[in-house]
Amino acid sequence: MKSLMDMSCDKLNLSEADFRLSLPFMRVALEGEMSYTLELRKDISSVVATMAKNFDMATEYESFSRERYELFERSTQPLYYIISIEQKLTLDDIIKSANALSHGQYGISKHPNFKKMMVITSDLAIVMAAKGLSSDAFGNMPVEVFAHLEDAVAAIRAS
Repeated sequence: MKSLMDMSCDKLNLSEADFRLSLPFMRVALEGEMSYTLELRKDISSVVATMAKNFDMATEYESFSRERYELFERSTQPLYYIISIEQKLTLDDIIKSANALSHGQYGISKHPNFKKMMVITSDLAIVMAAKGLSSDAFGNMPVEVFAHLEDAVAAIRAS
């Protein structure tokens, strides 16, 4: 007799690893509006993330970071990291996420499959923080800022 996971993998045409990675999204989708998304876009060699307006840094950032890190771990090629930040972040949120990106347990800035970070935002504080990630304090992370996802995708395709 097949397990629920085996039946779900068959029905959704997913590997067991992909199914396990998608469980948090399924839970959130069943419980209500998703506060974040993470998607591997093979067509542009990127992990595309969105932090929605209802994303809670205090309770969700660790699982978000872990799931993002798993995508980089499973990749067989370097990836761009595109993140669209729709919510307002406090200065504390910005500092914590910058430190986590460069020095945290699930930090990706030194990951062998990390190519470049592309931030999508219109928030001036986030723009300034993103540019600061290229400093020595944060490991000289390659970062670009765009107003729209389409602009980041065009930059990737042009490179």
